[in-house]
Amino acid sequence: MAQEMPGNEKDRERIFDLLPDGSQLKNVMRPRYDENRNLVGVLKSKIIRFVNSEEYAAEAVSIEFFNKDKGQSGRIDLAKAIFRKKLGMLVATEVVDIKSDKLTARGTALHYSFQDGEGFLSGPVTTIIQTPTETTMNSPSPSLRATAVLGLSLLAQSLPAAPVITAEEKAAVRADAASRAAAAGAAAATTRTLLDKDIADSAKAKQAVTRFLVQADLPAPAAEEEFAPAVPLEFTPGPDSTKLTSDGGLYFESKERVLVYLKNVKVTNPEFDLECQELKLFFAEKKEEDKKAKPDPESKDGQPAEPKKEKSAKDLFGSGMGVDFGEPERIVATGAVLFTQKKAAKGQQPIKASGAIFSYNLTDDQIVISGGYPWVFQPPSNALRAKEANLSLRISPKAGTFVVDKGQWETLFNSEQLNKKDK
Repeated sequence: MAQEMPGNEKDRERIFDLLPDGSQLKNVMRPRYDENRNLVGVLKSKIIRFVNSEEYAAEAVSIEFFNKDKGQSGRIDLAKAIFRKKLGMLVATEVVDIKSDKLTARGTALHYSFQDGEGFLSGPVTTIIQTPTETTMNSPSPSLRATAVLGLSLLAQSLPAAPVITAEEKAAVRADAASRAAAAGAAAATTRTLLDKDIADSAKAKQAVTRFLVQADLPAPAAEEEFAPAVPLEFTPGPDSTKLTSDGGLYFESKERVLVYLKNVKVTNPEFDLECQELKLFFAEKKEEDKKAKPDPESKDGQPAEPKKEKSAKDLFGSGMGVDFGEPERIVATGAVLFTQKKAAKGQQPIKASGAIFSYNLTDDQIVISGGYPWVFQPPSNALRAKEANLSLRISPKAGTFVVDKGQWETLFNSEQLNKKDK
């Protein structure tokens, strides 16, 4: 049975310093608490061997993470690891899986600061996010109906022969022709404000990654520190799962509630694919009612299980990640972003879109494409593209609208299709 080390953090370090090289401790448990003394993590090891004053070798290591309701939110299991006192980090040079109920992330090595609750999973990294199980028939179409949003679907509507124009119709035409520049300008200004915040948050997350990599001193570990890897968990993505892969690793930080995927990032989702060079997944803080422990569906008191909820855009990206991140809120992708829709409204073609920055608010169902020369394409030949740099396009899938910045835009459409509909 694991025993908690006595005293506070400084006391434990003093005890470790008194032990001679080669000493061993068995069944060690080291808890971590937040500022309110809530248990947020536990590190356990069957054996800790003191290599020297700067390094401790640990075997059969487990790191557990807990939500504020004391329920486990994730777990890391390691066959062997090295604790480097100078860095204040646990280092494992083996295949590492970080697991929660909805998410599994696998990398080739781990640098983890247990005390700070942040770490770096070396790439290539593969992440599988499981969508909550539900009946397919009752599954709503989540989200990205950007085809209808773009208004390009209007091109496919039939054009009736022109009847005599009534007074009511003339009034309607005048109303449709009235300038909406003021409303569009206000909407574009709102878009720019939201985009500026996303860019600022993205930059802040990037700085945190850089700081941690410098702190971790991440060059390849020495040969003598390489251990036989544990048997990796085998997992196969389901049809409703989201898969994220990256070549450059994954940084995770619990206080800021952000995951940062680096280099050649690819997202495979039931609704769309996304390619970029860097992707940040921001999480919202949990609401008080969400922090309360939920009843066990199979509890002995006979209480029925909670009803299944309909999938939303947030469900497609799961939650958790071994720490109490809360619910996924925003995706910010940068670096030659390519968005490819897989599903479209009945009778419509899926779209492709690109820009330097792709921001998707999962809560409000808002997409903003900006930077470079943004463009959107719908086969066979419908397109909207910026003719000057750094314009923005905001898509509101559920509302069926889109707003563009003031500037030079070019619209292309399939006139042959219109002619066919007119006959």
